[in-house]
Amino acid sequence: MTDESLRALPRDVPDYHARQAAHLRALAVNATPTRLKARLLDQAEQHDRLTAPDVALNPSFIVRIDRKPGAFGDTMNEIRSWLDYRHIHPASFAPVAPADSGVGFEISFKSEGEARLFEHAFRASSRLPIVR
Repeated sequence: MTDESLRALPRDVPDYHARQAAHLRALAVNATPTRLKARLLDQAEQHDRLTAPDVALNPSFIVRIDRKPGAFGDTMNEIRSWLDYRHIHPASFAPVAPADSGVGFEISFKSEGEARLFEHAFRASSRLPIVR
């Protein structure tokens, strides 16, 4: 693999997971140990699943998070930092008003795996899957 092919990947493939999958496949081409090549290709497939076109066009995994009143800015910053660190781009992100007048958000994800990670990290309630 040449340096030119590695530098071309970010411009050619703008989506993070698609770019990672392409990068891992490029590395696998020259991998000599069979186990390493298999592992790289397996990781590429995992990234491909996160960018599947049918999943991206129909976000159907919604997670709701509720917090105490007065925590809007802090909660939003915490969520955004968590998503950015993991390179997860939610399909939608909407504030909602919970029944007890606290702060709430409904975040829809492109994959069930992303939704479950978020749900676990924030101890949120989920509605998986939502058919639209």
